[in-house]
Amino acid sequence: MTIGSLKLEGDRSIWILTIIFMAFSTAVAFSSGTNNLVSDVVKRFILCLIGLGIIYKVHQIDFRIFARLSKFILLLAFFVQGITYLVGMVQSNDAARAIPIFGITFMTSDLMKFTAVIWMAVVIAKQRDQIKTLKDLLRALIYPALICAAVVPANFSSAAIILVVVFGMLMISRFNFLMLVKSFFIISITGIVLIYVYHQIGIGRLDTAKSRIYSSGLIPEDIAEKLNLKPEKSDLKDKRNQPELALMAIATSNVLFGKGPGNSDVQYFLSQLNSDFSFTLIIEEYGLIWSVLLLILYLSFIYRLLMVAKKLPLGFSAYLLIGFSLLISIQALVNVIVSTGTGPVTGQPMPLISHGGSSLLFTCLSIGICQSIIKEYKEKGLQLEREEDV
Repeated sequence: MTIGSLKLEGDRSIWILTIIFMAFSTAVAFSSGTNNLVSDVVKRFILCLIGLGIIYKVHQIDFRIFARLSKFILLLAFFVQGITYLVGMVQSNDAARAIPIFGITFMTSDLMKFTAVIWMAVVIAKQRDQIKTLKDLLRALIYPALICAAVVPANFSSAAIILVVVFGMLMISRFNFLMLVKSFFIISITGIVLIYVYHQIGIGRLDTAKSRIYSSGLIPEDIAEKLNLKPEKSDLKDKRNQPELALMAIATSNVLFGKGPGNSDVQYFLSQLNSDFSFTLIIEEYGLIWSVLLLILYLSFIYRLLMVAKKLPLGFSAYLLIGFSLLISIQALVNVIVSTGTGPVTGQPMPLISHGGSSLLFTCLSIGICQSIIKEYKEKGLQLEREEDV
């Protein structure tokens, strides 16, 4: 596909779908109802252009460079996470989740998610045939587990997504299922103990997680009390109102066509409307037709990536496509669940659509890598051997 002097290689459908998602993103920025509407729309449009530029530049380079740089990326991710926590301590916020970089609120968890996919793709490609026992698998999972441990104090949902993506990659790679279940159980129990330890020493957001789970209304009052999930009234703040406002926005909308752009009734009351509740805004203002179409486009996007991965040799490239497909699809699913009131508020953006500069940029970086993979294998007829892939 060629636009002017730009030659967009890789998968044409992925390019088109990415641009469509970014158009939705600009529409969400327009409808979010802030006091600086023009500024928000222009800023989002510029970020989208930067994102497309990242995809274009990255898809021109050899994707294997990310395998060679995987150790550096891992060290960088831990360093940035450490800096974020240090900044939070200075600001009396032990659970700091972001640092400002060039006017963008940089969410460290976005870098950690990206790093986990890169690292696991390298590990599976190089060690798949050597991982025979539970001990071997746990050894291979040390760094992803450390990534989750580093993320969980500030962002439990991101740590959970990383864990699910990692085990999804392993499952699709056809590791022994019973061995995967055992390792998942061991890491999950270790994570629960670690969260408790963090909480006892005053680190983390366990109270916030408890209030969100309770506020979702998915757990009966008596069970919530027995599990000690019911927080103090002072800790609830407006968390109970957020899902209720989201459902009200959906319920009062025109079913098929919505209320129209900029006509949201809760845009001034529902916090994080353009991020955590992006899908709520789309349903309310654009109706069921556009909302279902958006979900179909997401499914098409993931389907295209997985179908290419299925054709590739079992190596770094295939595992990267699988990992990024899982990451994008799970984040989108979580946002839909939160926006429709069927799960607790998590703070996960809808990829390419929700407000959030770091989320957009890392998603574009991931798509650029996928397009680089597709571009090369199209040129060589999908005939590269496994050992040439890493």
